[in-house]
Amino acid sequence: MSEVHLTDHTIVVGAGIIGLTIAWELARNGHSVLVLERDRPGSGATRTAGGMLGVTAEVKYGEQDLLAFEKASLRRFPRYVDELHADGGIDPGLCEKPTLVVARDRDDTEALERLVRYQQSVGLEPRWLTADEVHQRAPHLRNIEGGVECPSDYFVDTDRLTDALVAACQSWDVELLEGCSVRSILRKNGAAQGVELSDGRKFFAHRTVVCAGAWSLRIEGIPEFSRPVLRPIRGQTVIVDASHTPLIDRVVRSPDVYLVPRDDGRIIIGSTMEEKGFDPDVTAGAVRTLLDEAWQILPGIDEMSVRALSSGFRPVSLDGRPIIGTSRLDGLYIAGGHGRHGILLAPITGQVFARLFRHPQLTRRNYRAFRPDRFLP
Repeated sequence: MSEVHLTDHTIVVGAGIIGLTIAWELARNGHSVLVLERDRPGSGATRTAGGMLGVTAEVKYGEQDLLAFEKASLRRFPRYVDELHADGGIDPGLCEKPTLVVARDRDDTEALERLVRYQQSVGLEPRWLTADEVHQRAPHLRNIEGGVECPSDYFVDTDRLTDALVAACQSWDVELLEGCSVRSILRKNGAAQGVELSDGRKFFAHRTVVCAGAWSLRIEGIPEFSRPVLRPIRGQTVIVDASHTPLIDRVVRSPDVYLVPRDDGRIIIGSTMEEKGFDPDVTAGAVRTLLDEAWQILPGIDEMSVRALSSGFRPVSLDGRPIIGTSRLDGLYIAGGHGRHGILLAPITGQVFARLFRHPQLTRRNYRAFRPDRFLP
């Protein structure tokens, strides 16, 4: 068994988009950072995500505090990717073409009308489109009665974004160790002292930030996770190759499916929301449903070859809000529960932690709705 003492270091557990963004922000603010990743960077929910920045398209009733958080992160996103590019030399692949939300029939249109009224009531600005206007933006779509354009709902290539984050972290001397599965938080006298790995190695540090996505649940010694406040939600996707016949150049969403293009011609078709624990299987039923729903609005999918099938686990909290801030255990910090919004909320989450390390009380007041101990007695 080996022990590593990291004087004045911060340990970040997890190298998904949240963990890498926090590590990068902390390093830029003068902190020495070690990132421990159980697999490889982005191997959890990050690389399997569509990369949609769906503030308008994914708004939910009664989530005003989360909506304000999302808006702030979306405003930050263009500068975030520019700074990553400048630091690491890799373009994160942000595409600023607005998302299309389409309606296939009258029922879809009525549901979309209700959603648009709510979107407008909370200060969002969706634009109604006729069927002809939808086809002008996406000529290969079929069976469309109309739709809505979401002007600021962009998307980003999650593979390129992950690579850009790793390179940017390296430019600030962040140390990244892969294949390090954290078993527990080391504790003494009511304070966190670091982490113990599954192989028995121990890393001691003054601060530990847990942002291991759904796998945060499996780390022992976190007071806030002693009850089921976080759960994995499986999302399955189908990836087809449309490089020979580009079908879409922006995100297209219907009530039951989303389609996200990539620069290399891939189209990501997703995504399911399933309570299956940590079962990683891709099921025939999900693949059939996703392809059928995609074919309903984009028949050209039929001629495309299937390049890959994948599944990932979104970390979802009991109330659907992120879990961000200080633990009841001194020296322990938590960033999790971002659910479907992990990509979108990465920039603001990183900034919160940079501020949190400088002004703890101010940050606790500003982000009270997301505090980690809100589920405890």
